[in-house]
Amino acid sequence: MRLLITETNFTASYPWLFELEDELGSKYYIMHSRFYDTRGLKSPVTRLMLDSYDKGQWITANTQLVDGVNVVVS
Repeated sequence: MRLLITETNFTASYPWLFELEDELGSKYYIMHSRFYDTRGLKSPVTRLMLDSYDKGQWITANTQLVDGVNVVVS
């Protein structure tokens, strides 16, 4: 699925690193690594993502509903 990065967060203010939207306006999130660790999921975040992803970029991702949140899993 193609998702647009709408917000970034590299602080502890929110439990996510990237907030994304699909073409219909549904929200998706790339969470901090501890979110994935505590749920036995592999974090999709790479050093390249942290260094190069920014607001306004489209990415292709796989998502999953985890604890009521649409989360990017790969």
